[in-house]
Amino acid sequence: MWQAIILSTCLAQLTFAADWSYTGDTGPANWGINNSDCALQAQSPINIVTGNAQTDDNLPIVDRSYFYQPSDGMLVKNNGHTVQVDLINGYTINDNNLLPFPAKAAQYHIHWGTATASAHTGGSEHTIDGRQYFGELHVVHYNTKYANLSAAVSQSDGLAVFGWFIDVTYPQTNLDIQNLLDLAQTNAADKNDNGTITNRFSVETLIPPNLNEYYRYKGSLTTPPCYESVVWTVFKSPIEITQAQAIQLATAYYENQAANMVIENNFRPVLPLNGRTVTKPRPLVQQSSGSTSTPHMITGFITMALTVASLL
Repeated sequence: MWQAIILSTCLAQLTFAADWSYTGDTGPANWGINNSDCALQAQSPINIVTGNAQTDDNLPIVDRSYFYQPSDGMLVKNNGHTVQVDLINGYTINDNNLLPFPAKAAQYHIHWGTATASAHTGGSEHTIDGRQYFGELHVVHYNTKYANLSAAVSQSDGLAVFGWFIDVTYPQTNLDIQNLLDLAQTNAADKNDNGTITNRFSVETLIPPNLNEYYRYKGSLTTPPCYESVVWTVFKSPIEITQAQAIQLATAYYENQAANMVIENNFRPVLPLNGRTVTKPRPLVQQSSGSTSTPHMITGFITMALTVASLL
């Protein structure tokens, strides 16, 4: 039963696409030759220009509790392009303000650059005002109107992907990320390796504290077959890791261990926006006490105060 479910949750680097890689003749510049959707006009990733993002008052602040529930099962694997965790019966987000459809978590995977003892290079897929982070975590959800991820992936309303940048700034080991890296190194170091994660943990343990700021746009898968089926949510606050953790991510996983071919620089360069709109929620208003509230909350307080005053 689990094998059938796992087969239905393969997205991050879709194996039914023609052979592709991140370099050379099969690299991103040539993906459109064998996968025509990769040459369309609403592709991902993009460079997010924060000053051009339009405020959408209907977009809410993201409720962290959406990510609390661990899935019924977890499988970590190496598909030769990335390290991926398949979620068996993952959480479902049912918030019409946040997403245009109920969305069920199916898997997550990571993109990254290179790292040595003294330096690291950018490997995130999206960029912010031209800045590329070391890495990017993608959590993939599918529209529950479809039976599974495989059925949803090619549909225009099929997927919702949440992206978090990974920044190499943390002064001490990020223990939750370290747990994931170690599980992947033990069970999925080489291409086609996989293993069941018995001590399950939630997505909430991996993501940063601040979920208030994010950017929304309509785009595509960032790997072949590049279907334009994704509602993207890219968060501003990054996951923070240490240089040692960046080195592990960039050196411990292989597309061919026998040939010493590590997975690195597994990102697609940014693509033109081509007239698409990037939106963002209205910022929270900082109060002198350190608490925060939205403009709608402030309006409500004023209305309530005026109502009480009229009764005195």
